[in-house]
Amino acid sequence: TMNWFYIIYYSTVATSILPFIALALFPKAHKGFSKQVRTALMAYFILSVLHHASQIILLDFLDSNPIPAVHISICLEFYILLYLFHAILPIKHIQVITIAGILPFLADAFWISSLSEYIKVSSIIYFFANACFAFRIIYKIGLKKKESNFVTAFFLYFLVCFVHEAFANLMIVNPLVLDMVFPLFALINAALSVAFMWGIIHSNRSSADKFTKQTLNSAY
Repeated sequence: TMNWFYIIYYSTVATSILPFIALALFPKAHKGFSKQVRTALMAYFILSVLHHASQIILLDFLDSNPIPAVHISICLEFYILLYLFHAILPIKHIQVITIAGILPFLADAFWISSLSEYIKVSSIIYFFANACFAFRIIYKIGLKKKESNFVTAFFLYFLVCFVHEAFANLMIVNPLVLDMVFPLFALINAALSVAFMWGIIHSNRSSADKFTKQTLNSAY
């Protein structure tokens, strides 16, 4: 029988399709965003599904080590979000950051540990960087723009991820702590998908309101 761990995990995985459901219901929701922002958001949504799918396939069907896929997924996530944050608010020295961004992945994969071992340094650096870039946008443009709906969700999520990863060793050596933290972290992951769905719905509503105002103005 399936224990509570798998029930929580698969329920969390299922929530990753919520943004796609919202986009299917409101296909014009992203029209108010730039092409770069739309591309980055869609890439992130797809990566989230692929990440979960790879974990399930490797663990449950192939009985293989999923950690290499996690290494790659976190690195790709960093670059997708870097592209998104730069598209929303240009980042100084983006070329340098883009090149240097691969270093934590290489260090964790081939120097500090290996591709098949538990990741630590790279995930902490990537999560902290994502939270910092997201906070920078919130600080600069505020919370009123449509992009802020997604950026705020990213900031809160990666702030939690950073704290979670920083204390991951405690959970590894203490199963009781893991039993308490895992449901909470799963809930946070599910909340991120719900926040994305809400952001899409809110964007659709904003686009509709803007279209209505333009129509009324043209009528007069």
